[in-house]
Parts: sequence; C-alpha cells; structure tokens
Amino acid sequence: GNWEIYRTDADGNVVTRLTNNPANDGLPVVSPDGRQIAFVSNRGGEWSIWVIPIVGGSPERLLRLGADLPNWLEQSIDWTR
Repeated sequence: GNWEIYRTDADGNVVTRLTNNPANDGLPVVSPDGRQIAFVSNRGGEWSIWVIPIVGGSPERLLRLGADLPNWLEQSIDWTR
C-alpha cells in the first residue's frame, strides 16, 4: 500500500501504528525530549512536515514544503534545539 509511521518499544516486541492515511507518511524523527515524532507527508496533495505525539493522536501540520518533492525518500529531516 503506502508508507505509514510506526513506533516500537526498545526490544521490538510491541509495534504501534501511529498514522493511518492514504497519503505517504515517512522520514520519521523523534524529538529531543522523546515526546513527539516529526515526519514528511503528502496529505492533501501537498508535501508538508507534520508532528504527532509519540503515544499517538492527531497529526498537526508544522510546515508546508510544496506540491512537488522529487525523490522524497532520499530526503531527511532533523529537530533543531
């Protein structure tokens, strides 16, 4: 199907699906405080950076990147302090 965001515990025994959307969700990065995950998605036909609580919940758009992001899997994002 499509790319989604998952979380796992340290030993890999518990896997939790955090996103469930027909768009591609990928390139996840955990916040420095461990409370959120930022990711890139083309929800609504426009690439953006989204954030979701690490325990799950509703994603929130942080930054619009634009309609075209060629080779999106070759990109990366990172948290700044």
